[in-house]
Amino acid sequence: MDRTHGHPATTAPLAALLTTAAAAIDTNPHMAPTAIVGPRFVEGLLTLTARSLAAPAREQARTAGRAARAAAIALHGHRRHGAHPEILRAAAARADAAARTANAVVRQLPAIERAAADTVAAALDTLGPLPTGTTRAQLSAAMRTAAAAPALTGAAR
Repeated sequence: MDRTHGHPATTAPLAALLTTAAAAIDTNPHMAPTAIVGPRFVEGLLTLTARSLAAPAREQARTAGRAARAAAIALHGHRRHGAHPEILRAAAARADAAARTANAVVRQLPAIERAAADTVAAALDTLGPLPTGTTRAQLSAAMRTAAAAPALTGAAR
């Protein structure tokens, strides 16, 4: 059963995942187009591709965490050196805002990771079982065909 149910919020990431994975297959210089691939290869490739597509969210969380730590260190420095109360209030406000932003971004990560896992599962459902002896080129073509399907592109609506 298709887990996307044709919803644009799930079909767009699914089509992007399939297209990106197909491009990764095509650009891999270490594997001939006639190399035979199995179902574990497909699952691993889709998982790694989904993780790479979710990487900007993880980087945003790391960046927000660094900004929060830097703001807290600046606040501590102002307190230690006896800065003017107005400077302390401004530094405390910056540190508080940075910490809230970092917490909000970090709280979103599990949902993003779950969505990536669901997208991988939906991609595997969309591709269906691979016939024995499927080559790398055939897998790439199947992924591109699945990504261009009317249910994923919105043409069926």
